[in-house]
Amino acid sequence: MIEVVGFLSVDPRLCLISEEMEDEGAQFHNLPGSLVPRLHAVSVRKLKHNNPLLELNFCSSADEVLGLARLVRQDLHLVLSQVLLGDHLAANYFICHLISSVFQRSELLALGQLSLNISNVVCGHGYTEKLYTVLRQLVTKSHYQPLTIENLNKCTFTPKKDYDANRLVSGILQLSTQTHLVLDETCLEPGQLDSNGVHNVAALGTLISQQKVDYDFQFYKLEFKADVPVLVLSEGKSLLPVIQDDFVRLRRETDTKTSASDLHLLLVLSR
Repeated sequence: MIEVVGFLSVDPRLCLISEEMEDEGAQFHNLPGSLVPRLHAVSVRKLKHNNPLLELNFCSSADEVLGLARLVRQDLHLVLSQVLLGDHLAANYFICHLISSVFQRSELLALGQLSLNISNVVCGHGYTEKLYTVLRQLVTKSHYQPLTIENLNKCTFTPKKDYDANRLVSGILQLSTQTHLVLDETCLEPGQLDSNGVHNVAALGTLISQQKVDYDFQFYKLEFKADVPVLVLSEGKSLLPVIQDDFVRLRRETDTKTSASDLHLLLVLSR
């Protein structure tokens, strides 16, 4: 996210195309200002955080921060426990998920990411939408995405280059840092995924496990790093890789050595 001081141009005359133009692609390069506003920047500054209610350079004593954090955590745990129908353990994991962020990368590992799957979610009565409504009040940026067969097959999840129009077509996963993505699997019904659906599921898996999004330029793919906490709401077992499976395996295989991936998850959770 950036802060820009400049001039916003929404001139409707930019959409006028001369009949004498023979270039069929001209219409793509002269879209109306209402669709593609022009921003002439005088000064650009990258924001250090995404909370508009905090000062840009927020700093305070460690004791004061820890004291406030303790009180906030108590209130947050109370609210989330009620939202999660009295599940205090799930509320603890939810808090860890909300404050998680990528702090370092090592090969395919994104250290710090803590995607979460909450299963056995009550279906009907609009529960998932109500849970997301509460989440929206707690974070500054979020996106709710129902995972239906139709959405998976028809939606564009990763950005793709349109060479005919000579522009990049945006995708759902083209999200700025610390945008909380909520994937609702409770609306998923039996059906057949086409090639685009399979590609979208794979893109979600890559974002969850590696925190990266591959932009499709047709002739090659360009990898962009991401820092997007992902929350998956499901009625049963999720079709996406999440942290839950690793902890279940740890509890079941107490007599085996902990793998590097398991150790990474534990370190992230402890941090």
